[in-house]
Amino acid sequence: SFKRDGYNDEVTGTDHWNAWKPAQQEFASVKSPEIQGYTADQTEIPAIKVNADSDNIERTVTYKANKQKLDVAFIDDTTGETLKTVTKDGVSDGSANYNTKNDIDGYKAQH
Repeated sequence: SFKRDGYNDEVTGTDHWNAWKPAQQEFASVKSPEIQGYTADQTEIPAIKVNADSDNIERTVTYKANKQKLDVAFIDDTTGETLKTVTKDGVSDGSANYNTKNDIDGYKAQH
């Protein structure tokens, strides 16, 4: 916060303002929050100095979904043998565009 005082010259009707106090302030740097499965384009917003006449400051951190890998193993309940493994690539909170239904139906058809 900044403060200043002043006075009004009642003869001339003119306002007279003293200097802002403090003359300058500094916002400390801010680390970007970590979000599991995502990567920030800026790990930290650097410290910045402002004065009473500074414009509003807005900084945006953009997060990108990380690559993810999906492994689905089909295991025979009787023998414990892995019948098939399906691997799909995707991104955090995205779809791997894979559904197990057709594979399970195929194994059911084989009894």
